[in-house]
Amino acid sequence: VALLVGGMSLRNALVGGGVGTAGSWGMNLWMGNHAGATGTYDPQSFARSDPRFEEPDFSAEARRRTGRDLSSPEAARYWAGEAWRFIRESPGAWLALIGRKLTLFWHGTELPGNLDYEFVRRRVPWLAGPWLSFGIIGPLALIGLVVARGRSALPILYVASYLMANLLFFVLSEYRHPA
Repeated sequence: VALLVGGMSLRNALVGGGVGTAGSWGMNLWMGNHAGATGTYDPQSFARSDPRFEEPDFSAEARRRTGRDLSSPEAARYWAGEAWRFIRESPGAWLALIGRKLTLFWHGTELPGNLDYEFVRRRVPWLAGPWLSFGIIGPLALIGLVVARGRSALPILYVASYLMANLLFFVLSEYRHPA
């Protein structure tokens, strides 16, 4: 993991002056952590909900808000700074938001981003049954984790890492399904 993520991060730092695995990290952190956040993906009025345009639209909005020209890494840092400012200045609201994300993560509702599981279920007959929903599989997986807890900590760490990522950013079906 360190080689893969480290290599990606090093490449991004050298090529674009940024850090992390994606230029959208600051934008995604803010989308999950600001005063109007709901805990899931919320399209913003200033950005198109198309992956090709979302990061450039967020960069343009960061430039508008700061009144200065920003590189892509600077725009990502701006949005991350805004998220951390919300967390610092509104800890009660942020903790309530974390509680909402925790509920959304384990809830049976499929939360679409640009992949809508419910849309696919209506078109693929073998997915239409209730047995293939997170509302059924998630609780069964938790029971399995409890039963197997003495054998290995790796499955618990795996689920915990996905949960933490969703709590830090926002909850979508495609982000919680690997758990």
